[in-house]
Amino acid sequence: MTRRWWAWVGAALAGDAVIVAALSVAAVQHWAWRIAWQDWAGLAGWGVTVAALALAVGVGGWLADRRDVALAGRWMLGTVLLSGFWSQAIKHLVGRPRPRLFLAEGCWAPTGPSVAGSWDSFPSGHAMTVFAVVPLLEALAPRAGATWRGLAWLVALGRVAGGDHYLSDVLVGALLGLRLGRYARDRWAAEVAHAAG
Repeated sequence: MTRRWWAWVGAALAGDAVIVAALSVAAVQHWAWRIAWQDWAGLAGWGVTVAALALAVGVGGWLADRRDVALAGRWMLGTVLLSGFWSQAIKHLVGRPRPRLFLAEGCWAPTGPSVAGSWDSFPSGHAMTVFAVVPLLEALAPRAGATWRGLAWLVALGRVAGGDHYLSDVLVGALLGLRLGRYARDRWAAEVAHAAG
């Protein structure tokens, strides 16, 4: 799986500038559906929103006397916190300018460590956060797995549509989030099995 992901990232890197240029055309910038999508994606993938979802899952499991669901909520909250930490750490170590700087100044390549605003494009924290909770949501509701993945992709691609990230940023964010989420899902499953045994 990893080779395929990195092939997609490589292709996205090659097309990042083309995508940003296409999205910057004045007529495209003001499409109502694009504005609604980018606003929704920004809110839906925000760490606080995803943390609230995790808390709702945990409290709902506790109220329903479902220890497995309550534990899943706890693990989801942990993945939100970890994905937020790691995405910020990587962003500021890499120092990749956001697409708006590419359009204004031609800046595209990472510059190295930076805490300056707008130099924190890679990876997408929104994509990393939403994809980090997908494996646990799939474990809780397997029949809705395609829905969880679809919503996560809508959030991630909404960040590209909004001009906040390059496609390669969201692909790497999704990959890192999934890795973190699968680890959390496996630890959750082991904890549930241990509690049942």
